[in-house]
Amino acid sequence: MKPLGVGLIGANPDRGWAISSHLPALLDGGADADVRLVAAGTSRPETAKRAEEKFGVPGYADYRDLIRDPAVDIVTVSVKLPLHHQIVSAALDAGKHVYCEWPLARTLDEAEDLAARAKAAGSHSMIGLQSRASPALDRLASLIRDGYVGDILGVSVVASGFGWGGAIDAGNAYLFDAANGATLLTITGGHLLDAVVRACGEIEAVSAYLPTRRSRVAVLPPAELARYRTFEAVVAFPEAGEAPAASADVINAAESFRPTSPDQVAITARLAGGAPLSVHIRGGLQRSTGLMIEVIGTEGELRLTGPAGVIQMVPLALSGARGATRTLEPIAVAEDPRDALGPISANLARLYAAFARDIREGTRTVADFGLAARHQRLMEAIQSAGASGRWTAAA
Repeated sequence: MKPLGVGLIGANPDRGWAISSHLPALLDGGADADVRLVAAGTSRPETAKRAEEKFGVPGYADYRDLIRDPAVDIVTVSVKLPLHHQIVSAALDAGKHVYCEWPLARTLDEAEDLAARAKAAGSHSMIGLQSRASPALDRLASLIRDGYVGDILGVSVVASGFGWGGAIDAGNAYLFDAANGATLLTITGGHLLDAVVRACGEIEAVSAYLPTRRSRVAVLPPAELARYRTFEAVVAFPEAGEAPAASADVINAAESFRPTSPDQVAITARLAGGAPLSVHIRGGLQRSTGLMIEVIGTEGELRLTGPAGVIQMVPLALSGARGATRTLEPIAVAEDPRDALGPISANLARLYAAFARDIREGTRTVADFGLAARHQRLMEAIQSAGASGRWTAAA
C-alpha cells in the first residue's frame, strides 16, 4: 500500500524541535515503511523554500495550504503551544488525522474542545508523549504488571527540567510566562507523570507546592546559553556528567525578566490502590540527579534513571532487585534498530509506526487527544492544589 503522507508543521530547516526529532524519524534511515514526509510547513516564505530544498518535499509558509495538500494524510503539529488549538482545529475540520505535541493545548477548555472535535470528526489523533514508545519504560511497566515488585508501597521521582533554569534564549522565553501554559509542570511534569501513570496506575488525589524561586531569568544568545546550560553535552555524553558553567553568565547578562511560571514542582499524590507518590522536578540542569524513578514494593524494587528529567528525550537505564538480592542490578531492555537514531527520534519513529497501524486497521491503541485532555485535567488539579495548599481530587 502507498505510505501515509505526513505534513509536518513546524519544520524549520535550521533549528528547533522538529529538525532534531521528527525529521530523522520521517526521512530515509528512520522512516517506517508505512509513513513518509510529504510536506513541510514553516512560518515564513524564505524558511518554507529552504525546507523544500533541504527535505525534498513541498514547503508551505501557510499551515492552511499544507493541510489542504491532498498528499497529506497525517498533519503533525510541532509548533509553540499557544498555536496548537487553531492549527489542530483546522486539520480536524479538513478531515485529517493529527499528531500534536504535548501539551495538547494552552488550557483545559481548549484541550477538551480538541478531543471532542477529533471524536466528532472520526479522525485518528495522537498526542506526543514520546516516552510511551520507550523500550525501557515498556519494560518497567511490564515488570510491575507481572508482579516483580509485588504490591506497590511507594513511588519516588526526582528530575531536573533543564529548560527552566536561570537563563533562556529569546525564542523560548515564552516558557517562563505561566499564561502560555508551557511550564515546567505541564511539559516536563506532564511527560513524567504520564510515564508514572502508565507504569504504576492512575493518580487519585494530589497536593502540590509550585514556587518560582528565581526572581530573574537572563536572556542569552544561543551560544552563551549552551555554555551556561550544557544539556546537549549531558544528553550526548551522559557518562561525562558535565556541570553547568558558573552563574556569572547569568549575573552579567544584559537582559533579564521576571518569570511567572514555577521553577520548582513538588507534588505529593495518592495512586490508585493507596500507594504514595512523591515528585520533585527542579528547574535547570543539576550536577547531581538528572532523572530517577523508584518503585518500591512488597516483593522488590525497580529504578529507572536518565541524565536529565526530560524522560521522552534521554537514554534510560533500568535496574532492579527482588527476593534475597540486596543490591540493584541492571535489567536488560529490548533492542530495536531504530535506537540508532537516538532516543528522541527512535521513540517518534515507533510512535509513527503505531499510529499508521491504527489508521490502517481502524484500531485505537495510541495515546489520543482524549487521554491528553485527561492529563490536562490532572495538570489543572495540581495547579489548583498548589494555589490552595489543599489536597485536590485528580479526576
